[in-house]
Amino acid sequence: RCTAVSADFSRAAISDSLWREVCLRRWCSRQHSVHMRRWMAPGGHPPRAEDLITTYACEKQLHECEAAARPAWKEGPRRCRVASWYDRYIFAERDAQRTAITREELCWDSPCAEDRPKSTGGLCNTATEAGRPHMRRWSVTIQFERSFDVEAFFHEDGTFHDTARFRDEVAPWRFVYGLNGEVSVQIVVERPALAPFRVRRTADDWGWQLVSTGSFANMAIFTSRQLGPDAHDVASRVSPEIVTLYMVWSGCREVGGNDCTGIYGSWSCFGAFQGTMPANSWKGARIVVSPGMLTITMSDNVEVLHR
Repeated sequence: RCTAVSADFSRAAISDSLWREVCLRRWCSRQHSVHMRRWMAPGGHPPRAEDLITTYACEKQLHECEAAARPAWKEGPRRCRVASWYDRYIFAERDAQRTAITREELCWDSPCAEDRPKSTGGLCNTATEAGRPHMRRWSVTIQFERSFDVEAFFHEDGTFHDTARFRDEVAPWRFVYGLNGEVSVQIVVERPALAPFRVRRTADDWGWQLVSTGSFANMAIFTSRQLGPDAHDVASRVSPEIVTLYMVWSGCREVGGNDCTGIYGSWSCFGAFQGTMPANSWKGARIVVSPGMLTITMSDNVEVLHR
C-alpha cells in the first residue's frame, strides 16, 4: 500500500540492500542450501546474474538424473534468472522444496552457521568462516524391536559411519538416480540389505530427512543438523554414550505407596540428548525408581529392568 502512494517507498521496496537484509534475517534460522552458502560467503555480493535450475542444485546432478529417467525427458527442468537479492529471496523459498540433495549438503555443514543466530543475519565475513566447513551431523531415529537414536556421518569419499554398528568400521554410500528424476541415498550393506533412502525436507528450518524404504520402510529417519562452530566443538568433545534426560516427577503410586522421598517415584521424560544430539526416542518414556530397581518404559512400551 505504501509503495502505491509514495515513489520513495516504491524505490525502497526494490532496493537490493533492503532485500539483502531481508534474506539474511530470513535465513539465519534456516539450514543453508548450497546456493545460500555461496551467496553468504565473502564475495557473494553484489549479485551476478545466473540461471539456476529449479529442481536440481547443479548441472552434474541434472545430467545424472536426466540419464537415468525413463521415459526420456522431452525437455529439461525450468531455470530461473537470479540477478538480485530479491531474486535470491524468491529462489531460496522455492529451493526449500527441492529434494535432490547434493554431496555438499549431505556431507558438510554450512560454514556460515552461527551458534546464536542474530535477529539481523550476517554474511560470512572472514576466510576462516568461509573455509572448510565441519562435517554434517545427522540425528537418526531407528524403530525396530525398540526405538533408539544414533548419530551418523556421510563422508565425501563415499563412506559412512555412525555411533552404533558402524562406529569402528565404515560402509559405502552412494547416490541413486530414479526413473522419475528423483535423487535417493543408499547405504550399501549386505545384512540387512537396505533400499535407497527417500529424501524429503523439513518445512520449519529447510533441513533434510532421509527416510528408509523397502522392507524397512519408515523404520529409520535421518534428520540433518546445522551447528555453529562452538556447537561443533562441544559435540566433538561430548561422548554420544552420555545420555541426558529431562524429566518431571509424576507420583509415588508405581512404587507401592503415596509417600516417597528423594529420587524415588515415577518420572516422565520430556526431552533427552545423547551427547549433544537430540534423542527423540526417549521423549514420553516413563522411568520408575524404587529401592533396588530402575524400570524404564520407552514410548513404544518396551520395558527394561535394571537391578
